[in-house]
Amino acid sequence: MLHSLICKNWKGVALGLLLAVPAVYAQNSAVTQQSPQAAVESAVASPSVSAAPRAVTSRVKSVSMFKNGVALVREEFTAPASGQYALDAIPYAIHGAFFIQSTANVEAVLTQRQYQELAGALGDLNYQKDLVGKKVRVFFNNANLPPVHGTVAAVRQPVLESAPQSVSDFQPRNYYSQAYYSSRRDSFETANASSPFLILDTDFGQSVIQQSSIARVDVEGEIGAVVRSRPTLLFKVKTEKPAVVSITYLTKGAAWAPAYRILLPDEKSNRGKMTIEQTATIVNQWRSFSDAQLYLISGYPKIGCENVISPISNKANLSAFFSQMLRPESGDRGSMMSQMVMNSVSPRDSDDFPSGSVAASGDGPDIYYHPVGQRSMNKEDVLALSNGKKEAEFERVVEWTVADTRNEIGRPIDRENPNTPWDTIQFVNPFDFPMTTGPAAVMTEHKFLGQNTSYWTSPGEKTSIPITKSLSVSVKSDEQEINRSDEMRYMGVRCRRITVAVELTIANRRAEPIKAMVKRQFFGEIEKPVEGAKVVQLNQNLNALNRQNELRWELTLNPGETRTLKYEYEVYMSY
Repeated sequence: MLHSLICKNWKGVALGLLLAVPAVYAQNSAVTQQSPQAAVESAVASPSVSAAPRAVTSRVKSVSMFKNGVALVREEFTAPASGQYALDAIPYAIHGAFFIQSTANVEAVLTQRQYQELAGALGDLNYQKDLVGKKVRVFFNNANLPPVHGTVAAVRQPVLESAPQSVSDFQPRNYYSQAYYSSRRDSFETANASSPFLILDTDFGQSVIQQSSIARVDVEGEIGAVVRSRPTLLFKVKTEKPAVVSITYLTKGAAWAPAYRILLPDEKSNRGKMTIEQTATIVNQWRSFSDAQLYLISGYPKIGCENVISPISNKANLSAFFSQMLRPESGDRGSMMSQMVMNSVSPRDSDDFPSGSVAASGDGPDIYYHPVGQRSMNKEDVLALSNGKKEAEFERVVEWTVADTRNEIGRPIDRENPNTPWDTIQFVNPFDFPMTTGPAAVMTEHKFLGQNTSYWTSPGEKTSIPITKSLSVSVKSDEQEINRSDEMRYMGVRCRRITVAVELTIANRRAEPIKAMVKRQFFGEIEKPVEGAKVVQLNQNLNALNRQNELRWELTLNPGETRTLKYEYEVYMSY
């Protein structure tokens, strides 16, 4: 019987049928002694081959997602009795975060197993390997070329193998530029699937044919089954009764992004009740799952090995593993920086916290798991949902923060746009969970008023969100030196003590009264009380040449009213 292979559609072969059978080669050396077809036949005929492990499909029970793409996954399968169980999908796990829990005694081993399948079942027939020893007739894309008859050769090629002896072989600075060989031996393996040529034994020698030029291959007899080797995660279970095996690990590929919609009664209201809604956008680039409990994580965790792949994942060899482990930034900087951006806390002092008790923010002091129920998602799905909606009292305030014009050692510096006031809304977090860092859009029913970042805010804590620039509020800041002392030594530093006079002017050009919060940051000390202002210490460093402080005024300005705030402070300027 003659079978024709045309464009990798195999006539006479049942496509898609996959037969999982036990290993057919006892040793690697046996592979080089016989063809795959002969090995399959001998394996099928041999009564000594052990039973294959039972294939199991685990069920994803929960997915807890951070905002930086790292997720905590828990999946389970049931082992009805003692034996070996092969997991259908190998977890992509972060090193140090792969754990197995069960009432049974369970061990996991990642191994290469060989499977028998019909040729072409997965569309990856390798002419050179899978047709070794077969008599074939090759036809070309160029119809003017005559077909070639021959037997597919068992081509072997030398392979250089490495055997690193110490961790020093994996220094990251050399890993990508130099190969390490502490021993060398010649071994042979059959040509791999990526070979662009097909080599035939013919009557007059060997013919080397470029595979891209082949239009059709006729095979004498049945193509039959071929052997495939692929990694398999085996669980060896010892139990006297059915047991649930739970696998928990950190992985990458699932994330969530928060956002807030703040609805004001109208664009002119200075106070009243607003509605705030937290929404979540969940992105799944990990894998498909059904009816899994989802949790959205807010917090600032340290994941030290975030960029180190666990060896159990079959995604990295020893060289890559040690290279990742030895990198100074492995997991530290990348994870911390991404979480820092996504869970930032806006600078506050004790006056920003309401009096009385504050509601607990979750399972711990600094991390919160928010359940959103059971969901099913396919890989590459994006899900948008609401996490909750609450009403809260708000107040509109014009905030003007004037940055210091001197640095910590008293020297003048330039600031970009130091005199920009903003319309903000102030409110207390009404949720029973933290408002994690995310964009907040402020709107009325049909109008967009502005968008800015809402920073981490615990339940019951007061926060402020800038909406838009206060263009109808005029501001001006002036300062000048009025005294400079002789040179001295202070805190071990050669310096002068300078007295600075400051004037801050704010004017309301609106037709309605406004409430304004004026903040002036500075390095130095206030020697005389400032009328109507409160001094807040921002920097408590006792060894600093100048401590950082902030003056705060709470003002109510009537339409057309102008207010000038004056004060003096002293600062040490080093030389």
